[in-house]
Order: sequence, then structure tokens, then C-alpha cells
Amino acid sequence: MVNSVHYFVSMSTSRPPKKTDIKREKRRQTMLDVSLAMIAQTGLDAFSLHKLAGKLELTVGALYRYFPSKGALIAALENQVISATRDRLLNAIDELNQHPDADDAAIMALGGVLAAAYAYRAQLHDSPEQMRLIGGLMSNPKPIMNAELARDVIDNMMYALEPVAAALETCVALGQLNPGPARDRAVVTWAALRGVAETKKLSARRPDLFDEKSLFQITLTGLLIGWGAEPDALKKATELIREKVGDGEL
Repeated sequence: MVNSVHYFVSMSTSRPPKKTDIKREKRRQTMLDVSLAMIAQTGLDAFSLHKLAGKLELTVGALYRYFPSKGALIAALENQVISATRDRLLNAIDELNQHPDADDAAIMALGGVLAAAYAYRAQLHDSPEQMRLIGGLMSNPKPIMNAELARDVIDNMMYALEPVAAALETCVALGQLNPGPARDRAVVTWAALRGVAETKKLSARRPDLFDEKSLFQITLTGLLIGWGAEPDALKKATELIREKVGDGEL
């Protein structure tokens, strides 16, 4: 089984990449980009390597040199999305740590959870088709890939949630949340916020009934208060995040 960390950590090397390596990686990325566009247009079930080969004017055998199966290609797409999501969560937390009020550790701890949550929401909105792939792995009753590939994707997803789990653990250590399993809470947060994001289309059709932005805030606040966050501390942390992302996103 492939070590999940290898998807996200580039190993240093003493030699620059060969031109053939660069060309191969560009070709591989083109295959992934075109695959994603096709899946967005026709759906995952209708997608096949034969159709992709036709779109790229390649033989199926040429594709197999990069991806031995449809499942392997989908796994590569999902791991790419997961990597981008983790980077976005980490960047949001790192940017928050540069705030002038970073010396207030307790508020910053809650702010870290909020920063990661709003970064995740932004990723859902900015890259809906990519993020939908991750949901497909969890909700599609048909096996999209073999068990080993699925385990690797899930392991990578858990790795991507580590910044959220770490922020939640810090909140517990500083007395901002009651003790509890940080990893489980990170998964619950991810699943709940992803579910709320699915109401965005409903919001567009019936804004009088569904306000995705408000539902997001209610869900996130409800989770944190349920885990022991004090409303006043949460309010201060929210104000801190508002300075970073702007009123329009909160």
C-alpha cells in the first residue's frame, strides 16, 4: 500500500528533473484535467478510459502507461483535490497566525478552527466539480476503485484533515473546548459543512427557504458550542476571522 504522505511531500533530489520527466508529468496532468472536465459534463458513471482516449486522440494503451484503470485515474484526481484542500487549510491557518493579536492563544486556537472551516467552504465554492469527486467516493454505492486505492484516498483525506484536528486539539489544551477525539471531530466538521454546501443550489432556487451562508455559520457554531466553546470566545474568534476573509464571506 502506498504511503499516503507521498502524495503531498515532494522528495528532494540532487539532480534537476529530466525533460522527459517534465513532459510526462505535463501529459499526465492534461489527462487529469480533461478527465475532470468530462466527468463534470457527463458524470462519473459515463466516463471511461476509452472515451478519454478518444478525446485526447490517443490509444487506450497510451493511457494505460499512466493509469492502469479508470479507478487509478479517479484516485489520482481525488488525491490531487485532497492535496489542494490541505494546502488551502494550512495556508488559512498560517495567515491567521500572522495576525497582530496572535498572542491571544485561546482566541487564536478557536480562530484556527474557523479559518480552516472557511477555507474549506471557499474550496467547495471555487472548485465544486473537484470537491464533488471526494463526495462521490463516500456516497456512490458502486465501487469506483479497488479497495487498496480507496484506502489510500481515505488515508490521504484523513491526512488533509490533520490541520483541523490539530486546531481542535489546541482548543482542548487551552480550555476552549471540552475533551474529545479531535480526529472524529474533524471528520464530523468536514462531513457537516460539506452537507451544508450542498444547499447552495437550493439557495439559488428558494432563497426564502435556504440560506447556505447562514446554515454554514449555524452548523459550525453549533458544533463548537456543543463541544464546549464559550459563545463570547467564539464571537471574538469570528471577529478575528472576519478581518481576514471579509464580511461578505461570514
